[in-house]
Amino acid sequence: MNEPRPAPIDSDPVAGSELAALVASVQAGSVHGAADLLNLTQSAVTKRLQRLETRLGVQLLVRSARGVLLTPAGTLVYPQAHAALTALARIPAAVADHLAAATLELDLAASHTIGDALLSGWLLSFGRDRPQVRPTIEIVNSPGVLQALRVGRVSIGFVEGDDAIDDMTSLPVATDEILVTIAPSHRWSARTSIAPSELLSEPYIARESGSGTRAVAESALAGTGVALTPSLQVDSAEALKRALSAGGFTLLSTLVTEQETRARTLLRLPVRGLAITRTLWACHPAGVTLNGAAADFWTWLSNHACLPTRS
Repeated sequence: MNEPRPAPIDSDPVAGSELAALVASVQAGSVHGAADLLNLTQSAVTKRLQRLETRLGVQLLVRSARGVLLTPAGTLVYPQAHAALTALARIPAAVADHLAAATLELDLAASHTIGDALLSGWLLSFGRDRPQVRPTIEIVNSPGVLQALRVGRVSIGFVEGDDAIDDMTSLPVATDEILVTIAPSHRWSARTSIAPSELLSEPYIARESGSGTRAVAESALAGTGVALTPSLQVDSAEALKRALSAGGFTLLSTLVTEQETRARTLLRLPVRGLAITRTLWACHPAGVTLNGAAADFWTWLSNHACLPTRS
């Protein structure tokens, strides 16, 4: 069965300049008056009117010594011509409104640690000076942040792992430490530190394989000859914390366990002889100029993002 063919696009459409000649002639009451309104010669206006009538195949105006009058066909065309010109005149304002709104949009992606522990506070502080900015935050693991940046879905991203960011303009916004984290009921609860080899004796509860926290911690431990195999993998720090009540340990950022540590619902232990530290980064694609709210937020981060005190 043959599909219906779409109607062809007119290769010689009515031009806005021709419609303007018609509307100006009617409003001024004469071709001479239209020429003054349009800042054209009378001959130029006449030619545009003639082209319009030729395109439509009808006479639109009756010209006389007293001016111009619309023909019956002209009375049909004139309102639509006027509406079309009005719509055209609104286009620059519509585009300007769109661009103004776009300058207030702030599309961000953040790794879980930064998104959960730092970014909301930064945005609240930034918003005191720019309350009209509308931030949206996508919280994913570090590879997901970089992917969102590279495809242009977000303007600024925040990462925490060992992923290469050579194609990014980057800004260090915080430092962080990763510690062994356990429930108070764990048999290690009275300990002050744990040897790397001891970690092999307990179930290891880990974040998903793309997690920056997991990548940094396991890489550091591998340098001591300890290769951890997760007994359980979960996709958020909150899920890790809940899972600890059943036993085992995890490796978590000090940034995301501050409240639980103060309340002693979780305990943190350093790995003996090994400081697992990292830098957290804000980044955007190199060679891309930030505009609007994104540029303002980047400047704010440069001036105000403070390094947290290590526990």
